[in-house]
Amino acid sequence: MPAVFVYGLMLVLSAGALFVSTFSATYDLGEPYGGDVTTVFVPRVFLILWIIFAVLMVVEEVVRGRAKLRLNVDWTPLGLACLAAIVIAAAMLQFGFVLALVPGFFVFTWLLGYRRPVPLAIVSIAMPAVVWGVFIHFFELSLPQSPWFDVF
Repeated sequence: MPAVFVYGLMLVLSAGALFVSTFSATYDLGEPYGGDVTTVFVPRVFLILWIIFAVLMVVEEVVRGRAKLRLNVDWTPLGLACLAAIVIAAAMLQFGFVLALVPGFFVFTWLLGYRRPVPLAIVSIAMPAVVWGVFIHFFELSLPQSPWFDVF
């Protein structure tokens, strides 16, 4: 199987598990936020989009006939990227969203094979800042905060 097929399946499974977890009583904060919308509404929308795009990856591989029975995937980058994602998620709880994601995104994409450090550094700084701004100011949702800085 080509790596895209396996990555697509892994993305579908992980997004599906995260989506199911949003129905946990842990996220039931009582009253809906902003009318009929709860705090998990936006994450569910993103997870649904994630699932759709991952399913499209898998379907494309099957339709093009590239998903063969032979398993020909380099598991090392995939395993390291999964491990990095777990470490980043845990670091967010300790250091906050921005401080965990800036180095985390850099390491994650480096492990997946992107090796242009200057553009990668720029995106690794800009992307978390933009996502943080959108979630905090546009969606008015909280993200894990740094214990050292009041702003982020």
